[in-house]
Amino acid sequence: MISKFKSLLVTYFFIGALCVFGAGYFTYLYPDQSFLWLAIAILLIVLTMMVLSKIGRKKFKNEVLSYYMECNVHEYLRRIEKLMGKKRSRSDKSAYAYLTAMGYSALGDYDKALECAEKINVKSHKPEYYKRAADYYINKGEYELAGQNLAELSGLNDGIRAPAYHDQITIFVQQREYNIRIKQGILDGAEEFYTEYYNQCDDQALIVKVSLSAMLGDIILQKGDKERALPYLKFASENGGDTKYKKLSDELLAKIS
Repeated sequence: MISKFKSLLVTYFFIGALCVFGAGYFTYLYPDQSFLWLAIAILLIVLTMMVLSKIGRKKFKNEVLSYYMECNVHEYLRRIEKLMGKKRSRSDKSAYAYLTAMGYSALGDYDKALECAEKINVKSHKPEYYKRAADYYINKGEYELAGQNLAELSGLNDGIRAPAYHDQITIFVQQREYNIRIKQGILDGAEEFYTEYYNQCDDQALIVKVSLSAMLGDIILQKGDKERALPYLKFASENGGDTKYKKLSDELLAKIS
């Protein structure tokens, strides 16, 4: 994360240069303790990298990702482009691909989202490709291909050790499996499934609450209960910013107004 912010990168190289210079200087003064000075320099460089990486992650969350989380997706994409659009490293290009794909998916531009995701070239980022591919095929009504991508995603998830990311992918797969059934007119268990997660999302980002609210409104409306669907759809419409969830809710509200 350091490389994504010029100020942090300059700080890292400056402190690294000081450590190297200091190790050389003390080695000159005390040559019999050269290993000690080298070890101290390496330790300080590693600690600096850890601290600046933590700061970088916080800056990214506050200055970039927060816009996505608050349903301001166009601004999120603008900041991603400014921050990472010209990065040249393989890892940065791959991260840029999946982060932009995530944004376009939230806008409902599935073609662009998949186009971006196809540029992912780092193994650890591959789950993000299968997410976008699954959404693309669900939107196109090609449910068999969507299912194949969800199966690939589940296979990759078996090897993910980070509990939070593992759980996130598990929920993603479950949601898309329900979405496929909902699009086929099969509503069994869908309301209960989404209600469970909706009731647990108080500490989640706004975009999560909006997405769950829009889905619940859609499901309940398909069951013919306009009165119960209304508050869910209104919440998604009023808080959905420029996301596809607001668009869906507005369309459904227009039908029942």
